Amino acid sequence: MVFNLSIELEKEKLISSEVYKKINSLIKDRIGNLGHDLLREFGAYFEKKGFKTNLVDGTIMKAEFGNIVMELDSSRSNQEFFGYLAVLDLKISGLGSKSGKYTLDINSSYKSPSGVSFSGRKTEEEHIKDEIEKEKQSRERALKRIEEFSQEQWLYRIVEAEMKHQTKYHSSLSECLDELLEKNTP
Repeated sequence: MVFNLSIELEKEKLISSEVYKKINSLIKDRIGNLGHDLLREFGAYFEKKGFKTNLVDGTIMKAEFGNIVMELDSSRSNQEFFGYLAVLDLKISGLGSKSGKYTLDINSSYKSPSGVSFSGRKTEEEHIKDEIEKEKQSRERALKRIEEFSQEQWLYRIVEAEMKHQTKYHSSLSECLDELLEKNTP
């Protein structure tokens, strides 16, 4: 019985791996467009405030107003970062205590529910059956995420390199910039 259950578990894992590949593909496609979209949003945000904007090398949006210079660099947006879907670099100069280097962290609003909990002593067969059930439930959640992926909200947060300034997570880059730039510095 253990042998047959072990084979069933491996089959479930193979099926699930295809589902997880699909999620990863959806995420990578969305990230592929993200850098360009955020550069455009960044430029529009500062143009509304009277800044001159300029796209440099296709990866950096530079916004200038007198001695104030803001730069958003998307060159790292397609790299994977532990705990984040993507990270962009923000540099601020000419703005007093807000001047410095920042990162724009991007995360999903998707929260992975905790798995099934099983307790007590179990035989090897019971343990494998539990693992099969966990695998099926995990795959079901993944399939649901795929169905709802187009509505999945991504969240943005700006963090100063030395952790002096940090915004909350927001649904847009513009909201992060509002919080960072308008908030009084302690």
